[in-house]
Amino acid sequence: ENLIQKWTERSDIFGKTVTVLQKGKSLTGTAVGLTPEGKLVLQNSDGETLVLDSGEVSFQQAASG
Repeated sequence: ENLIQKWTERSDIFGKTVTVLQKGKSLTGTAVGLTPEGKLVLQNSDGETLVLDSGEVSFQQAASG
């Protein structure tokens, strides 16, 4: 098992709506996976697939309680 597979299996981000701040732009979509190179794959509301190699990623975690 490689590092990308392990990280993908253990991450809470995939399948969730995320916002990525990249080069002064805010991109929102669903995190769907990683490329073999480790780039984030995001699908926006128009169904367009974006491959991002850098940026600040944030998402809302469900409140525990």
